[in-house]
Amino acid sequence: MKGAQSFALEPWRIIGLDPGANCVGFAIIEAQRANPFHPRDFKILDAGSLRTPRQASHADKIGLIHDAVFLIAEKWAPNRGVIERAFFGVNHHSALRLGEARGSLIAALRRLKIPVHEIAPAAVKKVIAGDGRATKEAVNLSLKMQLGFELGRLPHDVSDAVAIAVGHCMLGTSASKLDLRSPNKMSKTWEQLIARREL
Repeated sequence: MKGAQSFALEPWRIIGLDPGANCVGFAIIEAQRANPFHPRDFKILDAGSLRTPRQASHADKIGLIHDAVFLIAEKWAPNRGVIERAFFGVNHHSALRLGEARGSLIAALRRLKIPVHEIAPAAVKKVIAGDGRATKEAVNLSLKMQLGFELGRLPHDVSDAVAIAVGHCMLGTSASKLDLRSPNKMSKTWEQLIARREL
């Protein structure tokens, strides 16, 4: 994959991910102008949900979503990835499984050297629907009005992924904040870090 560059050479393209072990929502959005400041400045290139077989083991589910997200990211070559920050209001067992799912998604993007960022659920709701405690229905309505996105019969994981991607952009897409330098220009390579035992 070519290194991400400025908008003049390559448009802002973001993959948003709503993580889960049983179902992962994803969305690929792309900016339609150099300095986007409104959801309508983006278009949705692809969006959907990845559902794992109910009978599959947890380990197999994690592997399946990892492979699927890797293939989607490889196809669309986003400049950056955004994943919803973990919510800690769940039991330890669920939190552990969610953490494993998030880790597999992050690893899938990093295999392609795509920078990965997090965004809190409340921040997404605030920037999309104007209320950090907005319901999923309110978020869906806002996406429909501002972006023309119709959820239809798709699960809420899909609209969540769209909101995650757009929300991240709305919170920090100024030229000074959106760093699209190629990860290949890192000051230290993986080989150097390993040699120095800095991992």
